[in-house]
Amino acid sequence: MKTISVPEIWEKIHANRPWGRYPSEESVRFFMANRDRSGGAPRVLDIGAGAGAVSWFMARNGAQVTALEGSPSALRQLEQTLEFFHVASGVTSLEGDITAPGTLVSGAFELLVDHYALLCNHERKLRDALAIYRGLLAPGGRMLSCLFGPLCSGLGTGILVAPNTWKGITEGVLANTGVSSIWTLDQAADLFHEAGFKIAYKERQIHERESVVVEKIILWADPR
Repeated sequence: MKTISVPEIWEKIHANRPWGRYPSEESVRFFMANRDRSGGAPRVLDIGAGAGAVSWFMARNGAQVTALEGSPSALRQLEQTLEFFHVASGVTSLEGDITAPGTLVSGAFELLVDHYALLCNHERKLRDALAIYRGLLAPGGRMLSCLFGPLCSGLGTGILVAPNTWKGITEGVLANTGVSSIWTLDQAADLFHEAGFKIAYKERQIHERESVVVEKIILWADPR
């Protein structure tokens, strides 16, 4: 049996749940503001690319994208997304563990995009992964990281297994997704600083959707 490079629960989620095909405002804003930092046609690593909602958009707008994803089902959806938007080039999909990118990719990337992906791991693995991603950034490069904060609904339904890691949440945006690392804005900034980054921009958004509160933590981080 083939080993899957993602927690089993995420393969089940991607196999049984359709995902949106359009990128979020925070990912669009980051890419459009930073795509010309290297003079155009940036090399981008989409971390936990999922069904490709961000990958296709970046490729359509001039990037050379490596879409790193551990779920085979998600990668099949990604190919469908590229076909839907008629994106025939600019995206290379790569199956593998997003917490161990050093064994999968080489070279330097102008942009790294973590769109609510790395948080779906124990904080220990997240810390180790960030140090590796720091080494994959080109000089002058920048990383987007989108996380969730402690005001999100449903955390009380889970079990706190480490200072910032929850397991078994059954309600809210993180319901039934296994392990989640949750950070305040200041904690997230410290996390990236410890991994060798400096924060270029940070933002906290709070949304309420049908009585479900979602706290978004958004960072733009540069190598230091």
